[in-house]
Amino acid sequence: MKLLTLLYSFYGRIGRGSYWLGVAIILAVCVLLWLSASLTAPSGSAPEIYTQAISLFLFMLLLLVPVWAALGTKRLHDRGKRGWWLLAFYPLPVLLFWFASARQEPIVPLMILSGMLLLWGVIELGFLPGTPGENAYGPNPSTGLTGQDGKTTLPGA
Repeated sequence: MKLLTLLYSFYGRIGRGSYWLGVAIILAVCVLLWLSASLTAPSGSAPEIYTQAISLFLFMLLLLVPVWAALGTKRLHDRGKRGWWLLAFYPLPVLLFWFASARQEPIVPLMILSGMLLLWGVIELGFLPGTPGENAYGPNPSTGLTGQDGKTTLPGA
């Protein structure tokens, strides 16, 4: 599996190894963007710094959310589930946490539920094995680093 296919395609299945490789790439890009932003940050007033931080955050969202969604969708396909489950693992917990903490007195049970949904997503996507054999989303991804043609591929490709 090619790197662009791993990061941007919503079709097929990927194993846990390919998923974690994609997550590592996302985290590395985030670190590099934040480092470059901190090295070029203006030393002016707070509004300038806030504007740059918000701009960087929005750029990272536009760049990395589609990658995260593609990785999660293919990982869910490997588990035999539809990609829409991804909404329960990331956007829903973030919205619940935001709603629970935006009040003068935070709604602690809602915050706990948000954390539990996030934890469920991490376990489901990163640690549980895929369905054995072929499923509705394609063949079982191989676990080795070498494909059928003898060429090196990504793990779980």
